Amino acid sequence: MTSGGPYWNEDAQSWEYGSEDDGPVAATPPPGESSRTPAPRRPGPRSRTSTRPGGRVLRVAALVVVVFTIALTAALLKPSDDGKPDDPAPMEKPHSASPSAVGPTAPAGYRMVREKNLFRTAVPVGWKREVIDNSTIDYNGPNLDSYLSVFRVEGSTSEESFKTVRELSGFKELAEFRSFTKDQVSGHHMEYQYEGESRVWQVFESRFRATDGKLYGVAVYGGDRETRWLVADTTLRYFCPPGPPCTVLP
Repeated sequence: MTSGGPYWNEDAQSWEYGSEDDGPVAATPPPGESSRTPAPRRPGPRSRTSTRPGGRVLRVAALVVVVFTIALTAALLKPSDDGKPDDPAPMEKPHSASPSAVGPTAPAGYRMVREKNLFRTAVPVGWKREVIDNSTIDYNGPNLDSYLSVFRVEGSTSEESFKTVRELSGFKELAEFRSFTKDQVSGHHMEYQYEGESRVWQVFESRFRATDGKLYGVAVYGGDRETRWLVADTTLRYFCPPGPPCTVLP
């Protein structure tokens, strides 16, 4: 066969150039045939590990949550000794103090105080507490020109207990000595003045038998007459001996 010319290769079933001895030079498709494109490579199996950052951690955490939930459910449904599931513990209702446990609210300009084993009452805001002894508490006014004293009283009756007051130096009664009764509380009021160590004090004082059957006293020293009467009256009305709270006197 002529060298360099095309010839038909029976073995390869294709046209070739050159001699049969030279071997194939270039392969061309037979007439009427188009070139073939190789098929795309088949994708391999997908990875079982997520490619998202933290994917493995998230899966482990989710598994832990599932296991914990199953264990908790099993514990809650565990039968008791009688073979029945335990009833859930009853929820406790929030405790709310009853009105009788709270006691009265102080009026405007006053605050409630509680002296352990002595009394509870309302005193003016800003008046400073001072312990005189184990049965007497004073509350000093802002300018120290007046003060409120609340105390236990010795004696058989409120009227008799005023005997010691009348013995004070320079004692002078400023108004009629009178009795009062408010609900279960009864006693006497006295307005007077006496000579103290450095000044003359004008006083409005009430001594009374409280609901516990014991005698107490409320006295306001100094200030003007109206203030003395108002402070003494408020402290008396809100006074309550140790024990269960009591109501405000009329």
